[in-house]
Amino acid sequence: MRLARAYIRGLWDGRMILGYTLLLSLTLFIVAPFLMIALRSVGKGWFYRLWPERTQAAKVRPTS
Repeated sequence: MRLARAYIRGLWDGRMILGYTLLLSLTLFIVAPFLMIALRSVGKGWFYRLWPERTQAAKVRPTS
């Protein structure tokens, strides 16, 4: 029981840090997909060689 109280006390003392960490992680979880979409739409001009064309990516080479 003492060990559980020690852990609970530690969590209670660090509640501000835990709260900020939770808020930061939720913010990143919500914002990250929008940033990825924005980078993909803007990044075609910057990373042109790294982005495969849609027609080339969809092609399947025949095996013989």
